[in-house]
Amino acid sequence: MNLSMAATNGMSIEDWATAALQGPYRQSRDQQLAIHTLEDVFYGKTGADLAATTIASLFDPLLQHGFTVSPVFELWVRVCEAVRMLGGNQDIDGRLIELLDAIAKLPDVKDQSGRAIGPGGGFSGIHWKDLPGLAITFREYAVGTLPISNPSFTYAIFRVVCLSEADIEPETPEMPDEGDWTEAQRATLMNVVTFGALYLVGGESNIDMSFHAEVSIMHGIESPYQTPEQQRRAKTVVPPAANWILLAGEKIYELCKHGRDQHGRGYSLYRWALWKRDFVDIATNKGLTDDVKHIASQAAVKMEKIEGWMQIDQPKPSLPQLFQSSLTP
Repeated sequence: MNLSMAATNGMSIEDWATAALQGPYRQSRDQQLAIHTLEDVFYGKTGADLAATTIASLFDPLLQHGFTVSPVFELWVRVCEAVRMLGGNQDIDGRLIELLDAIAKLPDVKDQSGRAIGPGGGFSGIHWKDLPGLAITFREYAVGTLPISNPSFTYAIFRVVCLSEADIEPETPEMPDEGDWTEAQRATLMNVVTFGALYLVGGESNIDMSFHAEVSIMHGIESPYQTPEQQRRAKTVVPPAANWILLAGEKIYELCKHGRDQHGRGYSLYRWALWKRDFVDIATNKGLTDDVKHIASQAAVKMEKIEGWMQIDQPKPSLPQLFQSSLTP
């Protein structure tokens, strides 16, 4: 595949790089070189280990001289932009996950007294092993559906700590109700979920992907879809919920096996069973569009298969007969 033309949501690597290189707080040599390094990783021109070393050479001196927050947060924002624009391409996702894993394996950044340096600004972790700030940035920008110029509370803190007044763009109008989302907005959400699911399976550092999976599934399927407004909303929120199962179902099942339900939140086998039932209900809901019902049916079947793969010696309930017949190829 020609990755220069490989695009998700109509965006290519070149589109991402062009956008990433713009902006008043992206013009420093370090930020520009970091963006080009990410670009080379996405194209497959540079391996993860070499790219991680390059990033360390750019940012370690800044961290050691007291710039403990802004430079690395800016790097994470560029990463999140890439996820939003390119995350539907699993080849690019794989390379980005390998890069993040390689960055986390870099030596600790230390000050002159030999102490490991954290991010500052009230954020925890050590550079680089904890990828400090990435989880927050991913939650507030990649997962959050508002553009970065209309931040939530946590990102508002980041703006105050990291950005100068000239860097802060005017706020944009709030996103429309989920039932009124455009196809481009839905595609962006699916890009983020695709990357998130692959990271949940293969990423080595904890950047809260299990939390995002649980919230997305809960948000997508633990709701009734009876009224026209609810059914319009399903087109936006059901496919991402299903995609977590299709790409990371085995990992999610393991979390459910070893977790417990905490007042309707968290992971448990009870919630797994409820989620499967919810996907069945959505797949057989005559008021929903065929594409929504199809991806819900795929998720339910995947969950059934996972139970068979991972509980071979244990009896398990079958899907309802009506649903079984509706899924016959």
